[in-house]
Amino acid sequence: VQLASVRRSLFSSDEKRISYLNMHLNFMLDILRHRRGLGEHDNYHHFCRWLARLKANYQLAELVASALYPEWIALVAEFTLQSLVSDWRWVGNSLYYLLMLWSRLVASMPYLKGNNLSHLDGHVLKIVEAYVTSRVRTLSGAKRFSGGGGGAFGNANGGDSTRVGDGLVGE
Repeated sequence: VQLASVRRSLFSSDEKRISYLNMHLNFMLDILRHRRGLGEHDNYHHFCRWLARLKANYQLAELVASALYPEWIALVAEFTLQSLVSDWRWVGNSLYYLLMLWSRLVASMPYLKGNNLSHLDGHVLKIVEAYVTSRVRTLSGAKRFSGGGGGAFGNANGGDSTRVGDGLVGE
């Protein structure tokens, strides 16, 4: 993760910086294509951090200019979608880094100049839909787990009301 954070001023030219970016993209593509090590939780988490850190250090225009970008963005979108349908307890805080990556990509779109295609439109729609669906499933799963009364969503008396703020909902 730290290697993706190398300052721009440390490179002697833009070509060397772009070459460094392409090296990162190549490594990421290899991991994404073959799912190398992503079954191990620590590796998965650090990979998500690496993705977010890469965008923090490079502008969208620099990413899009790479010949590796179309495959990279497609595989990152697929990886994100798979993460969103995975068990939220396993994905944990790693989801924050994936969402931060997509947030930064989308926020950068207005600054993309020329005819460069970001390929984000279709991917972002699917990711937003999958995110909302996953959160709804998580909430409905928690409701079922709690048995409808008591627990996380019910009141102490065993009723079907849910405490929201200072009021009760659903009595």
